[in-house]
Amino acid sequence: MKLDQIEIRSREMQEVMGKVPGWIVRYGISLFFIVIVILLVGSYFFKYPEEVFTKQLYIVSEPTPQNIYAPYELTKMIVLSKAGKVLIGQDLATLQNVKQPDMVETISSELDGILSPNHSISDINRVEKGSRLLSVLPDSVLNYMAKAKVASHEISKIRTGQMVIIKLDTYPYMEYGHLNGVVASIHPMPDDGYHWIDIELSDNLKSSYQVDLAYTPYQSGSAKIVCRKVRLLSKFNPFRALNLRKKD
Repeated sequence: MKLDQIEIRSREMQEVMGKVPGWIVRYGISLFFIVIVILLVGSYFFKYPEEVFTKQLYIVSEPTPQNIYAPYELTKMIVLSKAGKVLIGQDLATLQNVKQPDMVETISSELDGILSPNHSISDINRVEKGSRLLSVLPDSVLNYMAKAKVASHEISKIRTGQMVIIKLDTYPYMEYGHLNGVVASIHPMPDDGYHWIDIELSDNLKSSYQVDLAYTPYQSGSAKIVCRKVRLLSKFNPFRALNLRKKD
């Protein structure tokens, strides 16, 4: 075979190999659109639970402790009762506005319990506004509950009765488990960009591992609130305006 014949056939073969058959292009495009449609339809019917997380949570007893906070920019506190047992109506301290000495108020106990001062305050003559001064812990505890702060932009997702999973900082959940609860109430007024919610504990301080956790006032932790189910399609920004979310 001559060299020029080999070169001609070689060029013809390259043209055939370099040209993609039309049916492959057509079927490829069709298959691509079919896959897209399947994904869109599936994402419309597939739902998953939307969750709200917060790391600002603490456990309180019922009745709840009485907390006394500094009401003025600079507060002077004169303690009237020693730490320990106090009775309802007993005077605990007087609070005076350092900048305006004529503004004085007397704080009394709202329950029978144990008076606990805030030992982190080094100078009770110049306490900044909002600092916790004293606490009265209830004598007898009937129940426990949790209080959590949720960002205002998340509060619209939360409803009473929704399930809550709580992990306490002092009890690693891998070892002790978590606490279960439900949203009992939602405070309507915001507090510096947050809303408080009350969480009723399903089994008090018994964890998911059936461990009775010891209570200390204001144990901190985190919470996961399981909200309504949301269509996966609603997570794609172009479809958010369609309001495809459906309440359970």
